Amino acid sequence: MNIQSLTILAALCPLATAQSDVWIEVRDIDLSSKTLIVYTDISADVAGFQFDLSGVELTGASGGLAGEAAFQTSFSCDTEGCRVLSFGWGTQIDAGSSGALLQLDFDCPGGDCSNGVTICLTDEVFSSPAALALQSDTGPCTEGSIGSSFCSGDQSGSLCPCGNPSTAGGCANATGGGGVLSVSGSASVAVDDLSFSASGLIPGQPVLLFVGNNAVNEGAGIAFGDGLRCAGGGVRRLGVRFCDAAGNASWLGGLSATGGWAAGDTRRFQGWYRDALGPCGSTFNLTQGVELTLQA
Repeated sequence: MNIQSLTILAALCPLATAQSDVWIEVRDIDLSSKTLIVYTDISADVAGFQFDLSGVELTGASGGLAGEAAFQTSFSCDTEGCRVLSFGWGTQIDAGSSGALLQLDFDCPGGDCSNGVTICLTDEVFSSPAALALQSDTGPCTEGSIGSSFCSGDQSGSLCPCGNPSTAGGCANATGGGGVLSVSGSASVAVDDLSFSASGLIPGQPVLLFVGNNAVNEGAGIAFGDGLRCAGGGVRRLGVRFCDAAGNASWLGGLSATGGWAAGDTRRFQGWYRDALGPCGSTFNLTQGVELTLQA
C-alpha cells in the first residue's frame, strides 16, 4: 500500500513491549447502514494508532474511544485497501479502556453489498504517550451480511434448553452444530430482492422461514423445542423448504407481499426446522434470529 503520508506512527515506535497491550478486531458489520465497529481492549495508555482494513472502501470515521479522547482521525484508500491513522495532541486513551475504538462508514466493492463482505484488519501499530510501540493483537477476518444476528445459541443470551450450545447460529442440533440463517440481496422494499439461506440443518428435512415484529425476551429468546424462539409478534410464514443433502435451504426474493413489511419497518426473521434425532428429544430446533430494518 502506497500511502506515505500515513506512516508517522511506525517511525515513532522503535521499541516494543514484551506482552500484548492492545486487542483490536472488527465487529457489528451492518450492510444496511454500511457501518462497522472497530472494537478494542486496552491495558496501556495509547497516544495514537494506525491500521489497514481490506474488503471495503472507507467513507468516514468517527466516535468511539478515539473520539472521546479528541484524537484526530484520517483515512486513505487505494486498490489494496484502506489505512486509518488516529492520534491525539497531548491526549490519550487510558489503560483499562475497552469498547468501540472507532465507528467506520464504508461502501462495498462496486457499491454492491448484496453478497456480503469479508473485512480484515491488519498491520496495526499502537503508540504510547512516550512514543514507544505497544504490543498488539488482532481478531480474525469478519464476515458481514445484510441484517444483524441476535439470540444465538452461544450462551450470550438465554441458555439452550438441554445444555446444547453451539458456536454459530442457533442451539446445537443432531449434526453437533447450530442452524445458521443468512441474508442477501438488499433491504429495499421497492427492489424486493431480499433473500435468505439456512445452513447446518438436517438433510432432507423441512424448514419454515418466518418473520415477526418483535425480538422475544428483549432479544435473548426463550427455550422452544431444542432451540430458542427469537422472533414473535404478528408472525407470518414466508415458506417451507426441504433441505438438500448438505442441510441447506433457500428463499429467493419477492417476499415483501407475503411478509407484509414496508419501508422503515424493523422485522425479525428465523428458521424453524425438523430435527427428529436432536439432543433434547423435542424433534425440532431453530436457527438464530436475524434483525433487519427495511428501506424504501
